Amino acid sequence: MKCTHCSPDQQTRDIEREDLKPINRAVVEINRAVVEINRAVVEINRAVVDINRAVVEINRAVVEINGAVVEINRPVVEINRAVVGIDRAVVEINRAVVEINRAVVETNRAVVEIKRAVVEISRAVVEINRAGFC
Repeated sequence: MKCTHCSPDQQTRDIEREDLKPINRAVVEINRAVVEINRAVVEINRAVVDINRAVVEINRAVVEINGAVVEINRPVVEINRAVVGIDRAVVEINRAVVEINRAVVETNRAVVEIKRAVVEISRAVVEINRAGFC
């Protein structure tokens, strides 16, 4: 492959297929890392769905609590039941947050792989430039 922006006398050599192998390997690593990020995002989305379900439960419990406040004569037992509902929803939120944190760790691992691949691409470009390609 010849450099298309240089005149023929400026071109010192063709890029060999071997010169492109480190770049191709780095691109494969980037693609693998992107797949891992996508998997982590799916996990995050699942956790977000769980959080949304828990928020719906909290909202239902808050409606119950508000009803208890309006009806001052309502038994405290009803309020306690609503609080238990909130506690259960908070437990579900905490579980979902743990899943989000796990997915973030996986995302961070994939980002590290992307950064490593970028370093490899940079090294390959430096090697091409050192070899005298314009």
